[in-house]
Amino acid sequence: MAVTTVFVVSNDPAIRDSLSELVASAGLTAETFRSLDIWLGAVPPERGGCLVLDARVRDLNGPERLARFASVCARRPVLLLIDRGDVPAAVRAIKEGAVDVVEKPLRGDGLLERVKRAAATERDARATR
Repeated sequence: MAVTTVFVVSNDPAIRDSLSELVASAGLTAETFRSLDIWLGAVPPERGGCLVLDARVRDLNGPERLARFASVCARRPVLLLIDRGDVPAAVRAIKEGAVDVVEKPLRGDGLLERVKRAAATERDARATR
């Protein structure tokens, strides 16, 4: 069985680094990107994996950006990282198809379990195709 890649997208290098290490500690492969646009340009739509996206990336502003986000959610599981109390971002993400929303500050064990669930969801979906 192929190992699921966890794509971490954040404009904050500390978040990218810490999540990459956390994901690797669980035996998953992590790839990091500083923006959703860069990730979209580098990763073909047919490539499997799940996405952990920091809502602070400015790529989610505007209807066309949200449409792109929704199309990503349709192809793979997406977990959105939001700032504490950012209810509008959480609601918008769930409406657009995110599988989960995680509030910052991030806590390792709980976050890792949620990432693993998303990765398992993606693997199961790929196995039934």
